[in-house]
Amino acid sequence: MVAQLQEVLDDLDRGIYERKMVEGTTKLSSEYKPGQGKIIYDKEDIKFENVPIITPNGDLLIDRVSFEVKAGMNLMIVGPNGSGKSSLFRILGELWPLFGGTLTKPSLDHLFYIPQKPYLVVGTLRDQVIYPHTLDDMKAAGFNDQALLELLDLVQLKYIVEREVRGFYCFVLLFCFVFCFCVFVFCVLLFCVFVFFCF
Repeated sequence: MVAQLQEVLDDLDRGIYERKMVEGTTKLSSEYKPGQGKIIYDKEDIKFENVPIITPNGDLLIDRVSFEVKAGMNLMIVGPNGSGKSSLFRILGELWPLFGGTLTKPSLDHLFYIPQKPYLVVGTLRDQVIYPHTLDDMKAAGFNDQALLELLDLVQLKYIVEREVRGFYCFVLLFCFVFCFCVFVFCVLLFCVFVFFCF
């Protein structure tokens, strides 16, 4: 494994490395070029018309795909690993170039993606809610914690703040109790040692 990695790095240094094709893909023909497709921005609908699913490396996953998703419509995309499911969303999000066909979609500021694997940023609940913005960004935009509470209430998640604040204070009280108990035990032991050695 390490030897293979070293070979790849050496090839890269010499400028002769060529990426191996993913099993089940075909090499890109000369008819496809990045940027050949057309993107039309629509406020609600998503439509792929004869769009090839091609990786930025030139692997042709699907020759042409056509489908339409109207606003309010549900769609589940299924298939084996490597069949192009996530690739559709990379093209839709304009992370990958459009090699052909027509893509009709909302503009990036009207489209929201939920990742396959949820993640949380390191920080507070506020940091989760305002991500990718910082506290300074939030304040500069004229928002405060009260506005965030109203938003959380709107989506029925305000209870999380109330639960965590209560939980935090319970933790603090428990910590204080354990700390005081340990100090008490230490003082009793110290007193016993003092009494034992002095008398």
